Amino acid sequence: MRGVFILLVSLAMPLAPAAGPGASAGEPSGHGPSPRDRDTAANRRLPVEGTILSAYHARDAAGLRNPGVAIAARAFAPVIAPRAGEIAFAGPFRGHGMVVIIRHPARLTSVIAGLGELSVVPGQPVGRGALLGRAGGDPARIFFQMRRDGGPIDPLRVSEGAGL
Repeated sequence: MRGVFILLVSLAMPLAPAAGPGASAGEPSGHGPSPRDRDTAANRRLPVEGTILSAYHARDAAGLRNPGVAIAARAFAPVIAPRAGEIAFAGPFRGHGMVVIIRHPARLTSVIAGLGELSVVPGQPVGRGALLGRAGGDPARIFFQMRRDGGPIDPLRVSEGAGL
């Protein structure tokens, strides 16, 4: 449970604001991503379709580094498990909306915050792509963080083939 507490405390860090056009993971406007973006979005295993507002390790106005990825999504968009694992925490947390923490094999953990509703409970096993819940209302902003051995890692660089 100590590890879950550390993950939740890391959510207290402010998110970096949008710094201009970011990488796309599918445009909520309906125009759709380019073929290059479609390929990379599939490989990234983002938990929700949308536009990346703030990339991993980007600096905010105060000079702090973002420990995850902030994603603008359409209101009530489905939020899915980026990889298989077990739900370690599912519930509200300090103004971050509903938060889901998933324990994965290979000492990985996912933190997904900003959900408006949940479809999972602690202890529940989930497969990759399983519905975790839905994004909050308009505007919906989902925060996604991956951690390995308790430290944040770039979720856009984690791949199934790398054994991570």
